[in-house]
Amino acid sequence: MSAHRNLRASTLCLLGVSLGLTSLAGCNRDPNVRKQKYLESGKRYEDSGKYREAAIQFSNALKVDKNFAPAHFELAKVYAKLGSMQASFSEFSKTVLLDPGNMPARIELGRIEMAGGLADRAREQADAVIAAHPDNADAYSLLAGLAARKGDFATAKQQMQKAIELNPKNADFHTSMAMFENASGENMDSTEPELRKALQLDPRSVPAHMALAQLLNRRGDKAGAEQEYLAATKADPKNVPAHGLAAAFYLSQQQQPKAEAVLKELVLNSVDSQTADDMLLDFYIRTNQLPSAESFFSDFVSHNPKNFTANYSYARVLIMRHEEAKANDVLATLTKLNPHAPETALLKSSMLLDDGKTKDALDVMKAAVHDAPDNLQLHMAMGRMALGSGDLETAMQNFQEAQRINPNNIEALSGQADVADRKHDLPLLSQLAGKALQLNPKYEPALVWRATSEANNKEFAQAEQDLTQAEQMAPRDPRPHLEIAQMRMVGGKMPEAAAELEKALALDPNSETALHMLAFIQVSQKQPQKAIDRVQQQITASPNNENFYRELATLKLYVRDFNGARESAQKALTLNPQDERAAQTLSQSYVAAGQAESAIALWKQWSVKHPTDSVATSLLGELYENKGDTDNAQASYEKSLQIDPHQAWAANNLAYLLVEHNGNLDRALALAQQARAGRAQDPNTADTLAWVYYHKGLYASARSLLEDSLKTSPDNATIQYHLGLTFEKMGNKPDAALHLKKAIELGKNTSVGQRAAQELATL
Repeated sequence: MSAHRNLRASTLCLLGVSLGLTSLAGCNRDPNVRKQKYLESGKRYEDSGKYREAAIQFSNALKVDKNFAPAHFELAKVYAKLGSMQASFSEFSKTVLLDPGNMPARIELGRIEMAGGLADRAREQADAVIAAHPDNADAYSLLAGLAARKGDFATAKQQMQKAIELNPKNADFHTSMAMFENASGENMDSTEPELRKALQLDPRSVPAHMALAQLLNRRGDKAGAEQEYLAATKADPKNVPAHGLAAAFYLSQQQQPKAEAVLKELVLNSVDSQTADDMLLDFYIRTNQLPSAESFFSDFVSHNPKNFTANYSYARVLIMRHEEAKANDVLATLTKLNPHAPETALLKSSMLLDDGKTKDALDVMKAAVHDAPDNLQLHMAMGRMALGSGDLETAMQNFQEAQRINPNNIEALSGQADVADRKHDLPLLSQLAGKALQLNPKYEPALVWRATSEANNKEFAQAEQDLTQAEQMAPRDPRPHLEIAQMRMVGGKMPEAAAELEKALALDPNSETALHMLAFIQVSQKQPQKAIDRVQQQITASPNNENFYRELATLKLYVRDFNGARESAQKALTLNPQDERAAQTLSQSYVAAGQAESAIALWKQWSVKHPTDSVATSLLGELYENKGDTDNAQASYEKSLQIDPHQAWAANNLAYLLVEHNGNLDRALALAQQARAGRAQDPNTADTLAWVYYHKGLYASARSLLEDSLKTSPDNATIQYHLGLTFEKMGNKPDAALHLKKAIELGKNTSVGQRAAQELATL
């Protein structure tokens, strides 16, 4: 009996445990409990300064409930602390949409909108807060900031005075008042006392220390300014603007070691801040100290081996230094730390691009976008990469996806504008300009887009007005000067165009476009030596710009200085071994100097290093063909088409070879049609297709293509020759003779001219 009771008691005990576990499991499955746990966990990480971990937890809460407003709010604050302002803006927007009564979210959203030039929308946030809470000092502070942005400092001071009356112990309000007084030029004597008062209220006020430092610096009190800058960095060891301004101060004083020390301190205190890493890396790039960057970040990673940000920054340095083996090891670490991080995909694709593997780079990005279809950063990077490779459709698709993710993303509109500009779709460019200006009336690039469209429509007065406004809004931007120069060139005003291009180069000494246009003007005025001298002058100002050496090589080819062209092209390749255009220029210099074998050796070597470069193998085929080596030429074109079946130039040249050497005419026709589809505006693809039609007896079709081609290339001896033969087959001897004579005239001392003369003799 006793044993039976004990057994039953044990059974009840186990049942109790079972029921308890069931209840616990039920709690874990409750979405409200789960999202709250993620939220609280994220807040703990946030409070301890672990912002990336906090972001992950808040994102987990939103996976449970995408409309969980508190998680959106906390995620917005964390993104702001990480420096991801676009993501922060998006999360604050969602917070306000889901919880209109969240006044702090409205204030922060308004501040971001104000910073982004969306004044009307920022005012809406301030007005909404004041309507609900007339005593909200932050709302009046926001209105003060909006007035100051318009240059209305009288109103700004009035609104800030209201904020101070409502909250007299807010140090930031006194700091803002001091800045408004300083900007207005009134009560200048009260500027410093206001800042001192702010620091009395809060000795650790970073904005007050920074404002006072700038004030003292302008007065020439360098020691006092340095003291305040350092006080700002000590008050908040993780504050990015404070350290950035301190470093800029030291750089202005030619004290690079102190600037480096300030930025290193920021990175070491902000182990998880990508913005801090970026600032230090930018310093090393600007001061040409990449070896020092590698040394620092290598040590940084050794002390933080499992920190994603540290490894990411180190990988970037290694890629810049072309240390692929080390970079691949760090990329492997990044993949282990976070297999789906978009940053890793960006780095991998960057390395592949540097190696000339454009298709592989795009494949990496496509996989990353597939895994994270709502990642704005990936779509923007994919768009830029596709744009660089000439895939305009993929570029436009990704920029449009980025805008879908965030309709207010002006960079997504900018990407679409770049595509529209490449496609010469000027109505679309004008439309995108309108959208961008609606988002930000002071977005200067949009004025340039609109001006481009207006100039094309011969609306020069409007274009001039937009470009003048753009220049006033962004006096350090060279783009308005480039557009004005183009208008002057169209109008035949070359000296005025050259003056604008010189202004653009003064603003951006590395502007390839400005220097190229300037050289074009000088060559068109029959002053090639002047163009060469000007390019060499710019090289002195920017000695590490491979584009300038490539420009110089092209000009030296023009004046038949083949040795000089070769030396300049080789220098461009030394600066950037992946510069395919420089390799093409070097190849041209070899061919022009009668050194075809050197050109062939160059492209053989290039093809080994860039096995997926279909253009390179096609160029190699052309060199073999020019040499008369048709077997190797055909093999190269075939290889190019294996790498990229849509390689139009390889298809065109292979089709022509097949016709010339009694190959398969049906395949030649298919290849020629493919080439024509890929390069519909190129008269050479029309000539090749017409030549196939001629050999297949389709003379009327051949004639139509050839006559169209002559409209754009009347001086092409080969097209004239082929049209003459076509008219002969059609029984039209007068026209046949006319075009054969033209081919002889244009093709003097060439095989085409000789063949035309032989044919004319038989008529």
